[in-house]
Amino acid sequence: ASSMDDAAKAKSESDALAKHNEATEDLKEAAAAGSEVADVLSKDPALAEDAKTVAEISKVVEEMGNGGKVDGETLDKAITDTKAEIEKLKKDHPEEAAKLEEMLTKLEEAKAADQESHAAESNAAAIDASQAADEKAGEVAAEVKKVENALIDAGLKADADAVAKMREDLANPETSGADLVSDAKAAHELAARLKESNPELAAEIEAMASSMDDAAKAKSESDALAKHNEATEDLKEAAAAGSEVAD
Repeated sequence: ASSMDDAAKAKSESDALAKHNEATEDLKEAAAAGSEVADVLSKDPALAEDAKTVAEISKVVEEMGNGGKVDGETLDKAITDTKAEIEKLKKDHPEEAAKLEEMLTKLEEAKAADQESHAAESNAAAIDASQAADEKAGEVAAEVKKVENALIDAGLKADADAVAKMREDLANPETSGADLVSDAKAAHELAARLKESNPELAAEIEAMASSMDDAAKAKSESDALAKHNEATEDLKEAAAAGSEVAD
């Protein structure tokens, strides 16, 4: 599973980079076209404000085409302003409106590529976190096995069975961080219960419980990142569906 995750991560990052580079190259052409439209509009005093708006949009497009970072709010404003200018110009200036249509397409493609790039980074981080959590859980499971054997040797079969269940949870990648937190809590309680009757074994269990705390924390953080990415993906799909309805 780990090698498949690594391959998926590499493919996602590669695809996102290719789309980003393609979108950036297209924006250079779009910026030049936008500047031409602004020049044409500036020759008509009645369209001076439109010329200024298109020039400002073209600057944003040029900045992105040169690899510069443009914040989401600025990009969204450029897209909204471009749509507004297309509506204003398409009746009396269809040629200029058509050029802005092309620029709008490139802007929206660039926005999609930027979102995909962020998604690829988030997915890569989630895969790394998941692998690190599984690795930590595997290490702790080996420690738990030793405690399990010590409990068997001490004749505490019921407690050994309970610890065996904790080990199985640690070994299972599907176990949630919340479940590991619960297991760690139970391990601390077991250590406290045996502190007087078997202090040496209790100390060993307490050390195990602390390691389980670390494994639970790593898994919980991994779960949270995965849920965040899933929610982000759901919001993107909802936004796309909303755009289709609007169209």
